[in-house]
Amino acid sequence: MRHIHKENTMNNIAKSPLSLWLDTYGTYSPEPSLQGEENVDIAIIGGGFTGVATAHELKRAEPSLRVAVLEAETVGFGASGRNGSFAMTVVGLGFGVTAMLRGKQFLSDAHKYMMKAVDHLDDLIQRENLDCDRIRPGFLRTATTAGYIKRIQHDVELMNSLGFDDISWLSAEEVCQRVHSDRYLGAMWEPRMVLINP
Repeated sequence: MRHIHKENTMNNIAKSPLSLWLDTYGTYSPEPSLQGEENVDIAIIGGGFTGVATAHELKRAEPSLRVAVLEAETVGFGASGRNGSFAMTVVGLGFGVTAMLRGKQFLSDAHKYMMKAVDHLDDLIQRENLDCDRIRPGFLRTATTAGYIKRIQHDVELMNSLGFDDISWLSAEEVCQRVHSDRYLGAMWEPRMVLINP
């Protein structure tokens, strides 16, 4: 068994080049490092999605605020710049498992929250005219076994019973039309998914 030591992992991340997203974006010029002291109303530590989004929303709510984002590397260097580039509504270990562990009301509330989060991101991209290769293709959760068909169909029925009628079951033929592969036996279709270059 290979043991990964935290120190080695952190050193490798620190030495790694820009993320794929920054590397393929085009010209990127990081801001200069903070020299000396800066007097601000709010200092945010970390230049990932959460830090940058918080700074943006604070300035939008109160333009007179002096807000600084402090990042040890470059903005988007860590997990925010090294991800699959999608925003989606999936919560927990799947809809059925989440309902079983936390209850249907929790699942419904969590899904509504995630719907708002995806829509908020999409609205922000459009409102601010962000250049991030945004597309909204939707999400397929595919089945490759009979057992998985049953599980996914149960999830679709569960979500429909909670009022989420835009989540649907697609037959093998319908999936093949979308992905041009006959490997899949069916799929759950969920339209709220945004792909971006973060």
